[in-house]
Amino acid sequence: MTNNADISVLGAGEFGLVSSIMIKKKGFSVTVVDRNFPAMEASSWALGRVDPLMEASSVNSKKGKHFSQSKTHDMVVYGSSSKEEKDLIEQSYDRFLEFVPEIQDGSGVDVQLDYKPTLRFIYSEKEFKLLKKSAQVWTSKGFESEVVYSHLINKIDPRYMTTEYGAVLINGPVFVNSLNYQLGLIEYAKNIGVVFKKAEIKNLEMNNNCPKIITSNGNIFSDTAIISLGPWTGSFCKKIGMNVPIFPSKGEILRMTPPVSGTFNHHLHGSSSLIHKKDGDVWVAATVAEVGFNRKKTNHAKNRLLKYATEMLPDMITAKVKDQTVCFRPTSPDGMPIIDFIGSGIPVIILSGGGGRGIMQSVVAGIEVARIIDDKNVSRSINGVSLERFGL
Repeated sequence: MTNNADISVLGAGEFGLVSSIMIKKKGFSVTVVDRNFPAMEASSWALGRVDPLMEASSVNSKKGKHFSQSKTHDMVVYGSSSKEEKDLIEQSYDRFLEFVPEIQDGSGVDVQLDYKPTLRFIYSEKEFKLLKKSAQVWTSKGFESEVVYSHLINKIDPRYMTTEYGAVLINGPVFVNSLNYQLGLIEYAKNIGVVFKKAEIKNLEMNNNCPKIITSNGNIFSDTAIISLGPWTGSFCKKIGMNVPIFPSKGEILRMTPPVSGTFNHHLHGSSSLIHKKDGDVWVAATVAEVGFNRKKTNHAKNRLLKYATEMLPDMITAKVKDQTVCFRPTSPDGMPIIDFIGSGIPVIILSGGGGRGIMQSVVAGIEVARIIDDKNVSRSINGVSLERFGL
């Protein structure tokens, strides 16, 4: 038996692609397998928000219930997250921004990095107290942030809606074009010698303790396999006899024309995100629903997103919907990714679960995977991402 590569990566989302680059830079041969290049889920169609300060949406555990980023699910990181999550977020943000010039130079692809200040609307006294305190913390960490009282919002832009409690103006979150980010990763990986094979991944078997990847275009042998199949990670692992708690979180996003009054210069954030991106479209994002792999576009999601958009910028009523997209985020029960070998001495790694923060976490996740492959006894640089935390 001859190995096709030292490392095989199953899945070409941002986690799989960045890990292939980091592992290749360590001197290993790497083959990435997927049915599509680029992959066509959250890696390509996400809002591309890289935010170290505020959480994205939580996942509702009730089957079939649609909901979006509401004030009960949109917390402030320093008020609600675990220490492990805070550490991961801070590392992820810094590593991502450090990596952007490298990927653009190595690929020739502009990822459309966009520094947009966030205007976070406040809807209750409780939120006001929490965000006011958080703004002080963010400023102390280098992210200039300030409370904007209700009567001052119109001075930022007279088109913005005022609320009884005002808003917080936050500097720190950035945005990228998620599809360009993935295309850049693919080109960079190819340029440094990563091999890509387009095929349907059917199964994984162990052959003399070496992973054998069974695909629609033949078998691939390697010393170590990385299962990075995004929202399909859990179902694929179940098929091969492993219980890995990664499930799909459905997200719907609207892409719209600008309002008739023209562009606006902030990322508006309340019950949803509203931003005029560098691609020329206004994005309204995103709903969250736990409905399995149901890809149907819903009027429920569309109407809700339109409502939230006009609540922040009333003139969005004059904008037209250009597209409504659906994708699936890979999500774990505690919102943290899984980056771990499936068992002692078994050369198979699970790499998935970025949820709504997959793009931001992709670089630090890829670095971590490369480290544990290069030296299986190395101490972890990221806590809280082991598979054993679920007690399986």
